[in-house]
Amino acid sequence: MDSTIGYRAVLSPGIKVHRSVVRMYGIVKENLYDERFRPGGLPTRGDIIIDEVRSLLFCLLICVSFVPPYESYTFTVSFDQTLSMMLLGVLSSVAVWFLVWLVLALAIQGLAVFLMKHKRKVSHLEDSLYQVLVQVVWLTGRGDIGSC
Repeated sequence: MDSTIGYRAVLSPGIKVHRSVVRMYGIVKENLYDERFRPGGLPTRGDIIIDEVRSLLFCLLICVSFVPPYESYTFTVSFDQTLSMMLLGVLSSVAVWFLVWLVLALAIQGLAVFLMKHKRKVSHLEDSLYQVLVQVVWLTGRGDIGSC
């Protein structure tokens, strides 16, 4: 009743989940009841502010992630304006862009795991970054979310 149970969550027989959230791949061995449960109704003002700041930071990350590949391209093409150097510049900029996003994804994943370990301190941020972690793992095509 008024609960959310995640994908592939495992509940022991006879377990009651009331006003609680069970995460993806979660294992529940005892009854759950959360007095602070907030149903999917209206978000609080703090939730809206945190979501807006997170969206703004993500947009900023996308914009900033174009700077190293551009610099790589201009550095490569500055030696010679031939077609082979331009192709090398494009290949190097793609490789640099991949590395930038790999570093960003690993940083987001590390921050999400760190906040999951310290859930009692910042609960909303931890939940939000856990969602980002799941999206990053899903976008990279890795199916082993349970091992994170």
